[in-house]
Amino acid sequence: MSYIYNICFSYESVEDWLRGGCAVRLRITPKFWLFMIVTTVIAFSISIGVFQVRYEQGERELLSIREHRDALDLQVRDLNDELEYAQTDDFVIRLARDRLSLIMPNEIRYVNGAK
Repeated sequence: MSYIYNICFSYESVEDWLRGGCAVRLRITPKFWLFMIVTTVIAFSISIGVFQVRYEQGERELLSIREHRDALDLQVRDLNDELEYAQTDDFVIRLARDRLSLIMPNEIRYVNGAK
């Protein structure tokens, strides 16, 4: 079953239009519509595949960035804990004893001669 559609691009006069006459005619058949549909489906399939690949790459990159952010958050928490401890008297006393070899008043220093 073959249908033919006539599409007119320009009419030479009003009389041509009334008669159905046309200066330029384009015949569109079902084969043309089939070709257009297949071409459109193929184009959309290719574009969906490309966007799918880009989406997956973006997801992987986002996951990597989130893991890096979590590691940095853990490092910041550790540094904040260390900073809080550094502001206590226990830290100052320990630092004075270990690095500066100082002692508290009324303490007696014992020296081990085995070294």
